[in-house]
Amino acid sequence: MRVVSSVYVLFSILLLSLIMLIIGVFFRHSPKNIVKLFYNSGIFVIICSLLYFYQINNIKPHYNHFLFNNSIYISSSDLIILFFFLILWGISMIITANWIDKIRSLNDNNNNNIINNNKNNNKNFINSHNTYQTPYNNTSNILTFEIPGLLLLCAFILSLLILVNDMMTAYLAIEASSLIMYPIIVCYSESKNKRIYALEGVIKYFIFNGVMSVFYLAGVAMLYFEVNSINILEIESKNFIDNLNTLFLSKDKISLISHIGGLMILISISGKIGLAPLHFWTLDLYQSAPTFVMLFLSSANKIAFVSFFIKIFLSPTFLSFKIHDIIWTLSIISLVIGSLGGIMQSNIKRILAYSTIYNLAFISLIITSYGFRISDNLISSSEFIKHKSIHYTIIYFGAIAMPSFLTLLILEFKTNNTYYNINDIKNIGKSHPFIAFCLTILLLSMAGLPPFAGFIIKFETLQLLLRSEMYWTIGIILITSSISVFYYLRIISFIYFPNTKNYLVDKDKILQSDTNQIKNYNFSEIFLFFATMFNILYIVFWY
Repeated sequence: MRVVSSVYVLFSILLLSLIMLIIGVFFRHSPKNIVKLFYNSGIFVIICSLLYFYQINNIKPHYNHFLFNNSIYISSSDLIILFFFLILWGISMIITANWIDKIRSLNDNNNNNIINNNKNNNKNFINSHNTYQTPYNNTSNILTFEIPGLLLLCAFILSLLILVNDMMTAYLAIEASSLIMYPIIVCYSESKNKRIYALEGVIKYFIFNGVMSVFYLAGVAMLYFEVNSINILEIESKNFIDNLNTLFLSKDKISLISHIGGLMILISISGKIGLAPLHFWTLDLYQSAPTFVMLFLSSANKIAFVSFFIKIFLSPTFLSFKIHDIIWTLSIISLVIGSLGGIMQSNIKRILAYSTIYNLAFISLIITSYGFRISDNLISSSEFIKHKSIHYTIIYFGAIAMPSFLTLLILEFKTNNTYYNINDIKNIGKSHPFIAFCLTILLLSMAGLPPFAGFIIKFETLQLLLRSEMYWTIGIILITSSISVFYYLRIISFIYFPNTKNYLVDKDKILQSDTNQIKNYNFSEIFLFFATMFNILYIVFWY
């Protein structure tokens, strides 16, 4: 019965998204109704996540079930990931509703001011008030039912990616979710110039994603040629593993095909999640995408993709391919690039992109610890390694990365400005002390400084690597962590200790915006507050 209810929850999201897409094609509604639809859709997704939370508390620890001819595999750990994925997606939709509602109201006010002043032929007054217009002037033209419908459809597809047990089903889920996000990134850009830049970033991502898809399909084809199956858990059966081990020992042509196939799948998935040196699309996408879109891409979307990465490369099949040395190499490259790349950056989003690359390396190192020499029986369990990697993924992307982008979005709520460059955040410690405090805590946590949550998850990773006797890896982590702290502290120094009085944000404008908008957007600030407190108090729960 619990399995049936799990399926009903997912397909209810699919059904609602299809209904909204059909309505959006044949009908047009007022922006106010569409904002309400965003709110209701987010609340609906959160309710669905709570149903999964109820199931998690009422199932056995090692619960598992197969559906749809073994294409879907529902386990207790997958339900945990799905719960956090849906709740983050729902929160992102509610925050997006706040953002769209503000943009709509500001555009309406600006249009009314322009019309009234055109009647009075007061051009000087119009020019003097142009600075109060939102940078998202064209956003209201695309407020349609299709957008929340597409986001719900993307939530359903990524939910399947979390539960998938079939490599071709995973491929379809990855491609479909990417195709949905392409137009949203471009259409919601702040202005015409930004939209062109976003289009450039999306085209780069589209081309790169297509190349990685070719690698993935070629690798799956080679694997199917070897074992006559593309089902992950079926491949993990003893007969298949024994067959693969025999083939590797024989050094024949088929063994080489299997090895190349596993390597191509690794290259493809590593590129899609953004591991270095296949990370270049990540920098352009983070920089060009609107901030509200990054709430989805930097949190729930990453959790779904990384969970599939964990599921694939903790399977006995890929352990037999002996490619964990290559994953370790990619992890070390990501540590170096993630720590050094952000030093010379002045764009905040690109710095956060480098931080994502750096923390993805930690998740990959947790996976590689399973393939290296072990010191106790606890590490030898793949379930234990999977639990540790999932724990790091949820904490970082859900409680650190997403709130970091939320701080930038809240500043946009309050000041009608975009915050892309480090110079843009000068002196917000005085003008917005609460936002500055939250951003500071999140940056310190992201840097891995004690006693915040980011330090705890990195410390647990170091403990795991120490028990795996990966001493050189620990040394590299300590060196790169010391380097990466620099650009986090650099941002904090701009927040509290600006070296110039020519701030890019007008203080009077900020104060006026605070008075008018703070009551309308308190949900985002409440969520940011709890995320910050979680980072501070996580050490208490850890002990």
